[in-house]
Amino acid sequence: MLNRFEEWLLKQQIGYLGARDEQQNATINHILVKANLLTYCVLTILMFVSLIWDLSHGAMLTLGTFFLILTQLINGVYTARLVRKAAVDQTEFYDMPTYQAALKQLKVRSVWRGINWAVGMFIWLTIVIPFIQQRPTDASWTLAIIWGVSGIIVGVGSYFRKKKDLHLLRE
Repeated sequence: MLNRFEEWLLKQQIGYLGARDEQQNATINHILVKANLLTYCVLTILMFVSLIWDLSHGAMLTLGTFFLILTQLINGVYTARLVRKAAVDQTEFYDMPTYQAALKQLKVRSVWRGINWAVGMFIWLTIVIPFIQQRPTDASWTLAIIWGVSGIIVGVGSYFRKKKDLHLLRE
């Protein structure tokens, strides 16, 4: 049933009548991926703008902001589930040096992901949101340590999650 619904949506969105060949399907999928990424970025920006607007006007969270956040969450979970189900996030390596280079790159990315998470959350929750709400900032060493530890957890978790997607194939 879902495949028929998706086919109907594609026909309505793209505007074709008959069956598509493999090249046309690949092109349609490529265009839709780019459109989804662009929409994801625009929704993220709108979500932050809406959140800042809500906070600056005294509201904690309006229905519109909630729906933007919910849409992002559903889209992210749905996309991640389909990517994992199709196993397109799996990478195979045939020699040890290439595999080790990929692991090193993954470690660096994971460290940066953890730092980005910790610094971003610390700044947003202790400086930006209080500033928008016109109340004093509540930055402290305790909060910096808490967000630093959470950044370590996010970085380590990210590393081990993505390491499962790297496979060294031995002959």
